[in-house]
Amino acid sequence: MSDHRFLEKVQKWNIIFSLPFWYGAITRLPFIYFVIHMRIHFELDWLLIGCYVGAYQATRVLTNVVAIWWPKLAHVGGTLIGLAGNIIVLTNDTSDKVPFIVGTIIIGFSETMACMQGYLKDFSSKDLSTLEHELKVQYAVVCFAAFFAFGAGGVIYQLHGIRGVVLLGSVLSSFELLSIILYMILDRVLADGLETTSGTESKKRSDGSITGDSAKGSLKTDGENRKNQNVAELTDSIILDGVDLFSEADIGANSFTYILCITFGMEAITIGYNLAISPVYITEQFDKNTAVIGSMLASGAAFGTIISVLITLTQSGKNFMKKYLPSPVNFIVAMGGISIAVLLAAVPVFPVHVIGLVMLMGWNDFAAILLNEIQGKVTAKKAYLKIGPLGQVIRRSLNVVTAITGPLLYSIGSALPYIVAGIATGLWTIFLYIVIKRRKSLNYSIIRKAKGVDKNDKISKKRTDNRISFCRQEISARLLKRGMISEKNLKTEKSSVNFPLREADEEDFLHSDDDSEA
Repeated sequence: MSDHRFLEKVQKWNIIFSLPFWYGAITRLPFIYFVIHMRIHFELDWLLIGCYVGAYQATRVLTNVVAIWWPKLAHVGGTLIGLAGNIIVLTNDTSDKVPFIVGTIIIGFSETMACMQGYLKDFSSKDLSTLEHELKVQYAVVCFAAFFAFGAGGVIYQLHGIRGVVLLGSVLSSFELLSIILYMILDRVLADGLETTSGTESKKRSDGSITGDSAKGSLKTDGENRKNQNVAELTDSIILDGVDLFSEADIGANSFTYILCITFGMEAITIGYNLAISPVYITEQFDKNTAVIGSMLASGAAFGTIISVLITLTQSGKNFMKKYLPSPVNFIVAMGGISIAVLLAAVPVFPVHVIGLVMLMGWNDFAAILLNEIQGKVTAKKAYLKIGPLGQVIRRSLNVVTAITGPLLYSIGSALPYIVAGIATGLWTIFLYIVIKRRKSLNYSIIRKAKGVDKNDKISKKRTDNRISFCRQEISARLLKRGMISEKNLKTEKSSVNFPLREADEEDFLHSDDDSEA
């Protein structure tokens, strides 16, 4: 058993730290040199540059599409093709356009973030608090990898040219492959070990509800220990106890889940234009070399990583967020920050542009961490196998659009890509605010009716909002709608409360029109 636990720790470390780091660095390196090399060394026009960068982003889309059905195949195959791309550029004459462009484009197949998020969702604890923490850490590692790639890539390109950067890319891809092999070996070993110990734990029904006397007794005792609480507080506690059922429940995606998928794309518009245009913008507008460009991009990535870690992963940061910027307010603020920062980056004054660029990348990383966390929490495990990659498909598809249109907009006006990105992100942020506000109201209405609380009871609403976060209310409302937390039991007096989490009624399933079979 101790060996099994040790292997579980190694596997979790691999999923949260190793795989995301290599992936993050591999996929960010080309942004340092691709556009600059095509524009300055090959003197290509902006339309061709946009098409080639768009092709690089399109390969990232294809890997995520495959990951919807075959995540392990997408991970192994994508990384192997990405390694081949680095080797093609490394082993050919760098003055030859074809191997340089083709090799760099297929490096994009290394886009495997959706695969790793699926691994984590499947492997992680069913406890929602643990899952949300691990999702944040995993993406924070990607942010740190971007900082490393931009910083090291800019300096290496300046000192050793293309060969130096793609050599680094080859090494990173090799380590990613080793990490994938380790993951697949441990996945098999741990699965075999789990089969030998099956049946010793309390049973889990396929619909996610719990059965067994041990489960009953635990919550019954918990209810008895809270006899001094009023009915509203007690039912809130029961709802929170039921939230952990959601991950294993056979519940599909709903409209809000798909809006989050689209949000991945809208959030990526600004960073897409930034990475496609900023290297050339800084070179032509301010006459800076790639070492400076790499340092600026690395500073933005570092700022995003530091802010994200301090605010979302430290206890003091969590307390600050809970008090002043609870979810999803923090995400709306981050999206608004992106909109403002990208407009600052459009100002053709170097210090102002630097501030805008760093703030843009910082807010973007912060928003991405929060968005990954929200999507991971409000999507059940089975549905997440498709919804996770779908969000990345939409994200990278919008990156294709920004890659193609960015150079064209730049050729019309150097600040135009930043302005378009700022307006688009700002409008989507307003739309998202309206959607979330409405969603919050609908979720509370379901919870309120389950608790038997009058709709005019403002005190009860405030208490529920303080005790149950937006994501947990979203989850609880869907469980209540499906009958997986019994509404009848929630209305009983506290003295008779006895494990209100039941198998869903057929009628609840038949009339649950908010959840599709994702």
